[in-house]
Amino acid sequence: MAERHVYKPVGSEVHQWLQGVTSDDLRALTALGRRPDDEPLPRIQVRLIDVDEQGRRLQPAALLWLGSLALAMTPALKSRIEPVVRADGRFVELACDDGEFWMFVPQVRDVLDEARSHIVRFAEGNVMYVERYAFKGAEIAEATAFRIPQVPNGPMFCVRQLVEALASEQGVRFAEVWRSGPD
Repeated sequence: MAERHVYKPVGSEVHQWLQGVTSDDLRALTALGRRPDDEPLPRIQVRLIDVDEQGRRLQPAALLWLGSLALAMTPALKSRIEPVVRADGRFVELACDDGEFWMFVPQVRDVLDEARSHIVRFAEGNVMYVERYAFKGAEIAEATAFRIPQVPNGPMFCVRQLVEALASEQGVRFAEVWRSGPD
């Protein structure tokens, strides 16, 4: 089996990003990870943030930070990467007065290797967070993006194929969180 790499998205401090408009929109965004893959997603109202806290203009981007649970993008980028991720999640159009934007929400896959990961748990046993990830390499072989059920509000994960498809885009970068050893 070939070596596998898994990444999570990280937002840029110099590029435009999207933000939920109301508290209901923010709650809907944070609840994405707890929704079953077949449950309809609400239409979320967002606004484009193009100036930072110091009043500096942020650079335009086709891949915009909206949080680590999903990828937000322009329609042109959606069209370009849809063939790469089609089997691994769904696209939802975002409501925005500042332009047209889409969000890709990956499916949940039970691929975390809990025995080899370093997991911090609450007293009752639920996962608080994962300090070091390990994945079931054979089970992510066909995936390009996924979420894990152990941390429903945690980040989405991407494999090298999706990261390479987005390599020319700015606004979000991808930090490697796991690499399988060669078998």
